[in-house]
Amino acid sequence: MKGLDTMKLEGYYNEAELVNLLIDGEITKRDYYLHHSEYKKNEYLQFCQEKGLDFNDLTSAEIYWEVDGREEERIY
Repeated sequence: MKGLDTMKLEGYYNEAELVNLLIDGEITKRDYYLHHSEYKKNEYLQFCQEKGLDFNDLTSAEIYWEVDGREEERIY
């Protein structure tokens, strides 16, 4: 991964594009959540607020990634 020199995103992107950017190391998981959709962004921000996490912290996005993945597995 390229570290903190990630691509600058504006607005929302489709999931496939975000996944490809994430795999290529062009964005972080935080970027993924903040630019996926208004719904996903709000879910992430609410999670961080409830858990007392800083939404800008990459570790917060990693924690949410694990929780979000378990929830998705439960649904499907």
